[in-house]
Parts: sequence; structure tokens; C-alpha cells
Amino acid sequence: MPLINKLILKKFHFTSMIILIINFLMGIVFKINFNAIVILLFNTIIYVSGIVLLFLSLRHKKLLPLYYSLYIFLPVAVLLAWLADGIFGALLGTIFFALLVPPDTIRQYNNYELRSPFSGVLSNCCSYDIFQSHYLLFERKVASFNCEHSLDIIKDFRVFKDKKKAFVYFYDAFNGVDSTVTVTLE
Repeated sequence: MPLINKLILKKFHFTSMIILIINFLMGIVFKINFNAIVILLFNTIIYVSGIVLLFLSLRHKKLLPLYYSLYIFLPVAVLLAWLADGIFGALLGTIFFALLVPPDTIRQYNNYELRSPFSGVLSNCCSYDIFQSHYLLFERKVASFNCEHSLDIIKDFRVFKDKKKAFVYFYDAFNGVDSTVTVTLE
């Protein structure tokens, strides 16, 4: 009996992929998704099982080993593109790492989280999302906003009791300036 059963690993791989597709469709239809950590877990399962399945199926001359080889050759292609031309490699790296980088949670208030999304190396500054947690596994994006303040000067984040507005408090100790951004929630 082999150490790793290839059939079970294939089931894990493709079941995780189906769960992420269902998550994508739930986001479109119901505006609710799995928690970001759950999505990161499924992305990691897909990636690691794809690499292991490549080595387990190298002897077969079918299209499936070619599919599994993407999990090895894509990071190599991103690295080579980055070494050859910085901008093209940065764009490919942004696409590749967007699946594997968890969002940066800045502040939490009750079941609300203020996050800075991964937007790549060529993105504009200071875009933020507010998520509301549901039943520990699900979350819903309730607001997105941009402002000129960076995330290192965010001091506090509050949601009003009526849950229609949120306030983000900034304090720049270097310049001695504080400000508040009001965000309307969906």
C-alpha cells in the first residue's frame, strides 16, 4: 500500500476546487463568502495536493499530469519573468500570489473587520474593506473605501449601533494631525 493514496488526494484536490467555485458563486448570488482563512486553507490544499499529485502521476501519459505540472512551473515562470523584466514579473507575481496571501486585518470591532486587501505591487495606496462575520465561517463585504491615509496610522475603528455607518480614526503622530473617515455600510 502506498504511503499516500493517489485517489484520496485527487478527491481532496478536486473537492477543494469545487468548494472554492461554490464560494465564488455564493459571493455573486448571495453576497456572502467563506471566511478568508478558510479560503486560504482550501487554496493551500489545492496547491500542495497539486504538487504531490504531479510527482505521483509522472509516469502516466495523460493530460492530468500536465495540469498538475502547472503547480510547479507557474512559480518558476513567475520568477523567471521577474528576473527578465521587472514589470512583467511583478504582474505575474501579483496574479499568482493573490491566491496565497491572506488579507491583512487592521482592526476589529465586534463582528466587523477592517482589512487592507492584497492588491499587488502596482496598486494605488490605501484601499480598505470592511467585512461582517456570520456564523464564524462566513463573511460579507459591507463597504469598500479609499483614503489618503496609510494603514500604520489607523488608531481605531467603530461601527454605530444602527449598523449603517462605520468610523475609522486616524492619527499621524509625526505631523500631529488626526482625522476621521465616515463609511456607509451596505
